[in-house]
Amino acid sequence: MNKLISLPALFTLVFGSTHLHAAGAISKRFDFAGKPENSFQKVGIDFSFADLPANQNINGIDLSKVPGATLPERMVNELSSPLKESDLYQLTQIYDRLDAKTSGEVIAYHNRSDDTDVNMHIVVGNSAADKLKPNTTYLITAKIDFVTNVSADQFGTGGSANSNSFGLLASQNPWTVSVPGAAGKPNAPAQPSKGYDGIPAKFLISEDELTKIEAKEYDTLTADETALLSKGVTVSPSNTKAYKDALLKALQARYTNVLASLDKGAPTGDALNIRIAAELDVFLRDRLTAMSDEDKEALKSMFSDGGSPAVALTLAAVDENSNAMLRTSTLDSQGRRIELRNPSGYCGTKAPSDSTADERWVCDHYSYMGRIDNGLETANDGAFVANSISTKVPLTFKTDASGKPLYLNLNSHSGFEGLTVYYVTGIEYRIVEKK
Repeated sequence: MNKLISLPALFTLVFGSTHLHAAGAISKRFDFAGKPENSFQKVGIDFSFADLPANQNINGIDLSKVPGATLPERMVNELSSPLKESDLYQLTQIYDRLDAKTSGEVIAYHNRSDDTDVNMHIVVGNSAADKLKPNTTYLITAKIDFVTNVSADQFGTGGSANSNSFGLLASQNPWTVSVPGAAGKPNAPAQPSKGYDGIPAKFLISEDELTKIEAKEYDTLTADETALLSKGVTVSPSNTKAYKDALLKALQARYTNVLASLDKGAPTGDALNIRIAAELDVFLRDRLTAMSDEDKEALKSMFSDGGSPAVALTLAAVDENSNAMLRTSTLDSQGRRIELRNPSGYCGTKAPSDSTADERWVCDHYSYMGRIDNGLETANDGAFVANSISTKVPLTFKTDASGKPLYLNLNSHSGFEGLTVYYVTGIEYRIVEKK
């Protein structure tokens, strides 16, 4: 996942966003109105859709070629032409200017027979300026500013148009969107099993992907893990750049060795090796799950007689006609996969005794924010009106002893089967130490 660039100082302006550091507090705001340079990606927000078929394209149709004066009009007119199976949900996430007053990061979709989720992932604690204390309880709040024409009186199959409910979630492991494993099989086994359907682990991940994972994980190393990594490093820590380069090189060597050992079973070694193995194992199993049966069988056949492919493996995310569903998940502190589903539908409404283990974990890490609508009781000819939602109650979160960063997820769930369009004009969060 992309990382936020966390900058020191009491007041720093970056891409229209500010870090404000008071004693024991971290806060940040992202502004998108009138700032096309401030895409989600550029400011470090990972965006994804979920809870829908994995074959759906995002921005699959060039809307600039569809008749209409505005983007919402073009999305409506888009329906007049036959849509490919992979474009049925009209998934859209781009910057757009609606008129002289309204612009921002557009989130739009046309929900069909399945619900549609939106995820905006933000990571906090990747640098000294944003570092959270281990074993410390924090109160987390968030706010989303937006402009939409969704009103309370719009209704369709699956609920009202403003049933699009946002909430704030927090975890100390990344949020991922992927196709879960087959029913009845664990998605993230505690120990990697021998091999991956007979396919060597190194052929399920490219060198570029491995390099990105290594760079990302370097920033999350705890003090104990850094100490383990520094064994054998002869460069003095006082030579900051050279020392970091040496540590990164040592981490890369570990990843290469652990990846090779995964084919033989669970690697042994110190705590850092075990952590690397668990992370790689989750990645590789998600990659296998995303492969079509045809691609998987073709790849397995390459190794059935000890052969090896001559070219690097390129994997399609999912077969175009696949019925596989994308789900949002994270890992708990024990490495168990937690699937998100619809927290606004069960948190606060189901008794803990009637909830699944995943639902109980999610509700302990969730705070409801509100619905996406324009605040009007009637559709009013589709008027786009500014509004905002905020956490109703601060989310209480206690960090563990790992020193890992905090992964926030602004997640929404909608059952309304119709077109939804809103312009995100601002996002902010605040994290304060509970006294």
